[in-house]
Amino acid sequence: MARAPTDTCNHADTVNPLTDLGWLLATSYNRLVEQADRQLAPLELTAAQYGVVMLLERGRASTPSELCRLMDYDRGAMTRLLQRLKAKGVLTQVPNPKDRRAQTLKLTEKGRLLHQRARPILDALHQQALQGLNQDEAKAIAALLYRVIHNLS
Repeated sequence: MARAPTDTCNHADTVNPLTDLGWLLATSYNRLVEQADRQLAPLELTAAQYGVVMLLERGRASTPSELCRLMDYDRGAMTRLLQRLKAKGVLTQVPNPKDRRAQTLKLTEKGRLLHQRARPILDALHQQALQGLNQDEAKAIAALLYRVIHNLS
């Protein structure tokens, strides 16, 4: 049975990972996105939009379908997200020379500058989320979450 969130969200004594795993993962994700959205707002960027910017900047994706796969988005949601970023002048779409039906996404200069400004904000947020954990514990959490993701793939 999932625990209802509270103002303090202090369920350490009552949360059972075998029955409350969904609550733990969802609450962690929701809190992280909520904080990211709040902290990125002065840049007129959302956490989801930053995800696209970051993946394009790192060269991890260059097409809408690659972004959908990496961000676990459906095509419709990704199309709307990309339209918002294009309207803001953050990215452009150019024809893919290898496949005329496909589009390649590229960051504009504004998009690259936004990435440079947003990266430290997100780094600090991640540090806040991992506060009180040493480097081995932080690596262990990541490794365990990767295993959970793999187990559900």
